[in-house]
Amino acid sequence: MICDRGKSYDAEELNEIEQQKCLAHLIRNAVEVAEAKTGRARQFSQKLKELLKQALTLPEKRTELEPELYQQQVTELDQRITHHLRNRILRDDDNQRLLNGVGTQHDRGHILRFLYQPGIEPTNNRAERDLRPAVISRKVSQCSKNQRGARAFEAFTSVLETIRKTTPSEIARALVQVMAGQPTIASP
Repeated sequence: MICDRGKSYDAEELNEIEQQKCLAHLIRNAVEVAEAKTGRARQFSQKLKELLKQALTLPEKRTELEPELYQQQVTELDQRITHHLRNRILRDDDNQRLLNGVGTQHDRGHILRFLYQPGIEPTNNRAERDLRPAVISRKVSQCSKNQRGARAFEAFTSVLETIRKTTPSEIARALVQVMAGQPTIASP
């Protein structure tokens, strides 16, 4: 599961789920802290941003480099990030919060999973792009004027997106089945 650092993703029910924290969100968090700081207080977040950006460039090298050399670069970067996120006390509260939050996720293996497991994306950009039409539609239709409308829209959008991803060629038939209260069967 690729996600941001929202607290709900740390729920006990998700302990067994392998997560990849969105590097775009983490970089944005580091940039926000760095831009609000001057002098030495800026160093921690600036360095974190640089390391995470380096991590984003590594997957491109997977096909260019010999597997051993690629793995060596991944290991070295992982060690540098681990060292940077080591448990310690920072003088700046914002940097300390960033260290605690990102450090905990790194300790859980949620920051660089995409470098070790091919096919995992480093950001949740695709998921956010997939959600964008539903968010715009909800706003334009004003169906969220009350809690009931918001819940109905969420449920319908969830069903529609699930059908679209599991049986895209049979959306109409699947929608008819859903509206008739019949279960849909995903095509193999």
